[in-house]
Amino acid sequence: YPDGALPETAHETLHQLAQDILGAPDQPLIARTVWLSRFIALIPALVEQERDWRTRNSVQSFVEREGEAHLIGQTNLSAKADRIDRLREGGWAVIDYKTGTIPSTKDMAEGRKVQLTLEASILNAGGFKGIQGTARSLVYRRLAKDMNTSILDQDVETTAQFVLDRLRGLVASYLEAGRSY
Repeated sequence: YPDGALPETAHETLHQLAQDILGAPDQPLIARTVWLSRFIALIPALVEQERDWRTRNSVQSFVEREGEAHLIGQTNLSAKADRIDRLREGGWAVIDYKTGTIPSTKDMAEGRKVQLTLEASILNAGGFKGIQGTARSLVYRRLAKDMNTSILDQDVETTAQFVLDRLRGLVASYLEAGRSY
């Protein structure tokens, strides 16, 4: 459901999708047993979290979107974003789902965890087809019992540019003729 509120049948729909995908006979045994049961247990909290997010923040979602932006020389930066949402207040949120530990807001802000900041750089450069504007929020969501979320929504553009500049410097040093590795 890329636009608007989730339907009342969201729980049932998500449950059926999980059964169809994770429970399919061609899936590995661990997916059909462990991951399917874990995901089904998360559905109520996941739907509640998503309803709240959409009510407060999001008007449109794009999932599994591939993007690319020029980095330096003949080198491009590419990524596949789990999700990009158009925000009610303007701009975009770049969202990633994790089953393990999620980076802290501090780690994102200080440029130590760079996945979403680099995806934000691609977005800011117009590198995701059909998505124009500026990343205003970086969101990690943990798919586990606690459903933790880590959100960076201050200085996102500055942080993304800082991380991109550091990456460009690193790539430039690797492109130096005569440099040994």
